[in-house]
Amino acid sequence: MRIKKFVRKVGSVLAGTVMLGATITGAMAYDLSDYPAPFVSGGGYNMLPVYGDTSMGDDIAGAWDILGGMVSEAVTPGTTTKTKIIGGVSEEITLGTPVNEEIDELDDRDISGLQDTFIYVDNNEIDVHDEIIIGDKLSVETSLTSDLDYEENIVLEIGRDGLVYNYEFDDEVWINETSISDPIDIMFLGEKLKIIGQQSSNSLIVNRATDYWVEIGEKVTADGKIVELINVGQTAIVVKIEGVIGTVYQYQTKTINGMKVTLNEVFYRTQLEESSASISVGKDSYVKIKDKEAYFGQDEDEPEWTWDLSGINNPKPNIAIAYDLVRNSYDDNVVGVNECYTFPREYFSVCLDETNGNYVNYELGEESDELVFESDDDEGFKIDGNKYSDKILIGSDGIVSWLSYDDGDEWVNVTEGVMFNNDEADIELLNSGTQITIYSPLKNDNITLGYDLTSSPIKLNNLNWTTRDIGDDDETLLTKYGIWINNPENNLEDNSLDIDIPENQHFGIVSISGAGTVISGGETSFVSDMPPPMVKASEVSNPEASNLLIIGGPVVNSMAARFIGSDWAYKPGEAIIELKENGVNVALVVAGTDAVDTRRAARVLRDYKTYAYDLTGMAVKVTGTSPAFTDTVVEAATTIQEETTDEEEEATDEENEEEEV
Repeated sequence: MRIKKFVRKVGSVLAGTVMLGATITGAMAYDLSDYPAPFVSGGGYNMLPVYGDTSMGDDIAGAWDILGGMVSEAVTPGTTTKTKIIGGVSEEITLGTPVNEEIDELDDRDISGLQDTFIYVDNNEIDVHDEIIIGDKLSVETSLTSDLDYEENIVLEIGRDGLVYNYEFDDEVWINETSISDPIDIMFLGEKLKIIGQQSSNSLIVNRATDYWVEIGEKVTADGKIVELINVGQTAIVVKIEGVIGTVYQYQTKTINGMKVTLNEVFYRTQLEESSASISVGKDSYVKIKDKEAYFGQDEDEPEWTWDLSGINNPKPNIAIAYDLVRNSYDDNVVGVNECYTFPREYFSVCLDETNGNYVNYELGEESDELVFESDDDEGFKIDGNKYSDKILIGSDGIVSWLSYDDGDEWVNVTEGVMFNNDEADIELLNSGTQITIYSPLKNDNITLGYDLTSSPIKLNNLNWTTRDIGDDDETLLTKYGIWINNPENNLEDNSLDIDIPENQHFGIVSISGAGTVISGGETSFVSDMPPPMVKASEVSNPEASNLLIIGGPVVNSMAARFIGSDWAYKPGEAIIELKENGVNVALVVAGTDAVDTRRAARVLRDYKTYAYDLTGMAVKVTGTSPAFTDTVVEAATTIQEETTDEEEEATDEENEEEEV
């Protein structure tokens, strides 16, 4: 089954934010010290996130960083007791069953980081989407449904193909026609891949390097190294990477100072300073990927994730990766409660939690030569539909047996039936004459106790869960319903049984989340607002209708160019966070020289409480070079439109002097 979807409609988001924005007066009374206001107000989101039509993966991830940082403010009082997922899904899973009975496929309406968009192939728009597929090898298990070593714990077992990430072309595309000069660019697990060839029916050649558009003298930072374009010819360019110079010809790749540089396009002009080039730069460039072989960065001998390229020859091809290990025991590092399976690059995670609730203890044992079931709750048993007791007697005259309950004065025979009275628990106690059954509402989940009614007191002689003999097991065991059977071997030897029954059926909770997803579990007094969908700059028809959160610089994001202009004065390793007027609303531009610089600035907003002292005024500059963002510095900056050259200042002074004369 497919879980229920939230349908994304940009138009309705815009309409909603018009009304919200209209309530704000004096929008530019805000500065960065007010952040996250006005983007979050009244416990709800009050803005539209906008990324560029050609934004890189770090821009998108940065947007989710920012939204994730706002989530603690986007809450209102509530009374939910369920796990709350923002940008992800969470479902209760019956113990001992596959997850895909509740969740089988997830798309961009379910998980942040998934996409439903289009790309250009040979100047044609091609619809694409990606999805997470849950196979039947992903299941919540217990000691009785799987491995006795789990005891009273639940785990999330997985087998091969239990999790799959799938990127699919929704229109016809022939991958075997790609080349260096005619590639297909896709965003795969948040990473830009350039498909540049098909070597066989089950292998591809891809370029993992990052694309840059550079002008003469311009520098970019790629994988921690500064790359400078120093000359452009009609079919080649000259590049310097931290002192090492090399020439790269069009549609070819050359290694310079440990970096692979590919020349995609040359834009040669007779005026050299007007020339530019499109290049791909990175430590990894052309990589062969093959069906059933390890995904990037995986152990080659025992990969956790492998490529599935079985669909690359279809008219509407797909490219996937699948989980390739079996984890069905503690020795295999199976995932337990509060642990996760993660997709490569930690782009998605599949985590296990469990429902909480009270348990009632029931002990069956000898009492004055009688066999008595006793509860630690005064009303632990519900008898004949309307009477309550904490004790049930299993009586016998050596020929027949019966159930009686203690009414406070004497033992009274049960006429209709006995239920374990645990709130909504639907567990029944049945007596068949030679066997006691603890009857579960779930299929194949009953506990049975055989006994010899000719002995006095009645002697227990076997203990089964469904048809499985568990009388010799010395661990605490867990049923599908969530009943603990405590140390059955010792209990049976002592002519006793010790069990704990939950007030309500016990479930595993499986949460699937992506970049920017926020998860909060257990009882809470707050209900989180659903973040607004991110939209491309080209999809925003009326910018002044909303408070805008603009991610990415003016080269990739036309909305950024609208507010801060097309000129960019910052160097690699630098970014700005700038607040601008937007009618009665405001626009916050988060932009860096490179996509990783944008991501660094986004991290500052994610951790705005840490940087509260630095976030002041209308603009700040964020600098750093560490890929892990460990050297981030935030300092005051003049807004881009306030910056003027010395010549402009002199001209202004001269005009003022002339006016005075």
